[in-house]
Amino acid sequence: MVLRLLKHKTGNDVMKLFEQLRKNINHNRSWDKKAGADKSRELKRLKKEFYDGLLEDMMKFKEFYLAEIVMAEKLKEKFVHEKDDELIELKVYSALKKFDQYKEKFDILLDKEGSHTFDSNLADQLGSTLMTFDTDQ
Repeated sequence: MVLRLLKHKTGNDVMKLFEQLRKNINHNRSWDKKAGADKSRELKRLKKEFYDGLLEDMMKFKEFYLAEIVMAEKLKEKFVHEKDDELIELKVYSALKKFDQYKEKFDILLDKEGSHTFDSNLADQLGSTLMTFDTDQ
């Protein structure tokens, strides 16, 4: 459904659907008898999965402005920020030519004391995203 919207509708239509879906993510009735902590953990996992899937679709269709908005909403949910999240943000900021935000993510990924390891995937992403900037900063 989201893929069809991204192909045939405007960004505004996509964001309206996003807001409706985001607000209505809940457990089904089978979760009524489960412990509160389990319910909370599962709901958080479902929401994260929703955000990750939507961001993946937006990246596929090169909807970088929309992806930036969804990323900001995802940050408000206070999920654990993973390496994949940082890489998506790198791609978005490079596509939108937002060098200052890009540099912030770049520094996080290359921080020697940080939790991210430098591997071939990271090197590829950094190389390809850096090429979009035409400045010597």
